[in-house]
Amino acid sequence: MLRSDGQYRWMISSASPRFTSDDQFEGFIGSSVEIHNERLLREQAINQQERLEQFYEKTPVKMHSIDAEGTIISVSDDWLSHFGYTREEVIGRKRTDFMSPASRQLAEERLKTFLKEGSCENLSYQFLTKSGEEREVKLSAIAEKDIDGNFKKSIAVLEDVTDTKKSLRRLKQTQKVFDQSGEAIFWLTPEGRIIYVNEQACRSLEYTCEELLGKSIWEIDAKFSKQRWSEIDWAQEFQESNFLRSV
Repeated sequence: MLRSDGQYRWMISSASPRFTSDDQFEGFIGSSVEIHNERLLREQAINQQERLEQFYEKTPVKMHSIDAEGTIISVSDDWLSHFGYTREEVIGRKRTDFMSPASRQLAEERLKTFLKEGSCENLSYQFLTKSGEEREVKLSAIAEKDIDGNFKKSIAVLEDVTDTKKSLRRLKQTQKVFDQSGEAIFWLTPEGRIIYVNEQACRSLEYTCEELLGKSIWEIDAKFSKQRWSEIDWAQEFQESNFLRSV
């Protein structure tokens, strides 16, 4: 409504019709209550919520939120891009729809615990991309609750560890081959510190593996000094050597 000072104010109005004794309509009798400040606060809250949703969607982290039934209610752009879906393909569906069969059952069991405890950290799952590829994921989440303490939604962050796990598996396979080798094998850091030796190396030098680990190469090989080690062009050494190998 327009006030006398020219400002428009938000009001709530109610009215009842008025009739004469012979049922002729005369007009309305009503009242109005100003709700201008309350309306402004509500609009500010809506705008703030919209900004938070935009921030959530645009943040460069794989995030999703679910309700108490496990239904996805929001998801970040990074999540969508990583797994190859559109927002329309994800919102309103169960998060388990995007998991491998083994992870689905596990997720259902863990949801009950999460609703009680309100948080979880580094839970392992296999998520499926749109093309069907399985990705190893670590999931951490917290619960958002309303003013009465009731569960409202989760805020979950996902970390794709597929490549890391593949590298670890290759490393373990390599180490297994080295452990069984009849040749003495050492792994050294660029600073010349021993971080792995196989059993043959220990037998050849008559040390225990525990004694060798952490030593510097010049402590067991008189041909090397700390200064000489730092001066070696290892790229050239690997090219020319018949026994040095990079793994």
